[in-house]
Amino acid sequence: MKLAVVVQRYGADINGGAELHARYVAERLSRHGEVEVVTTCARDYVTWRNERPAGADEVNGIPVRRFPVRHERRPEHFGRLSRRVFEHTHSVADELAWLESEGPASPALVNYLSDTAADRDFVLFFSYRYYHAWHGARRTPGKAILVPTAERDPAVALAIFGPMFRGVRAVMYNSHEERAMIHAAAGNQDVPGVVVGVGSEVPARTDAARFRSAFGIKARSPSTSAASTRTRAAGSSSTSFNATPRRSRAAWISCSSAARSCRSRRIPASITSASSPIGTSSTRSRLRTC
Repeated sequence: MKLAVVVQRYGADINGGAELHARYVAERLSRHGEVEVVTTCARDYVTWRNERPAGADEVNGIPVRRFPVRHERRPEHFGRLSRRVFEHTHSVADELAWLESEGPASPALVNYLSDTAADRDFVLFFSYRYYHAWHGARRTPGKAILVPTAERDPAVALAIFGPMFRGVRAVMYNSHEERAMIHAAAGNQDVPGVVVGVGSEVPARTDAARFRSAFGIKARSPSTSAASTRTRAAGSSSTSFNATPRRSRAAWISCSSAARSCRSRRIPASITSASSPIGTSSTRSRLRTC
């Protein structure tokens, strides 16, 4: 299986949330398929200044291909466009100008994804609100898997992102709350999706005594452990279990049913430039809140 992981910045020295998540996913998926990371030459997420050389690179054994950013972010210009799209009646063209200004705008990166799409099985896009994800998903129909890394901010309800959330092949959410927020804003319940979170590296060998010594934790004596066990057992019959079981069980059943339903949903039609309403710059929209 051939995969591309697309993210705004990438490197062993970059520890931003989405960027680190993308590196974890790329490194683990490389054990099961052929993975290439596609990213920009930027290191700074404020300016998007090109600081790394364009072209082929390698990070922790994973091949990386970097593309230059067309322009740095101009904070004042981006601030004016943000006020326009978040505080006033505006057009889709205004939102696309905001997306371009936010950056990192790299047409060369998007063109590369389009040119190589036929050779890949899937393309994973991290961070829905950036140039590479929005334009890249439209240029790789049927293969785009979105990892939104969405937060509770007004951008999720902008008009340009609804068709994106509804048109990708699948969505990998970081939390149940993120999924509920995007469902409410975009109505993309029919798009296959799963809550995956972020993995943790579990050591192959553990040493409880060494851990206690390192953090100054005293081991409990056998008599203390036995007394604690008897206390918990005595209290469980009257309080701890019976106090809150019904709502918890109902929530668990609901989440399980939702997960089974999500796995069984068919894959919807992918977005295309011909069918998407995003290109109609005359469309007027007012900010919605989710």
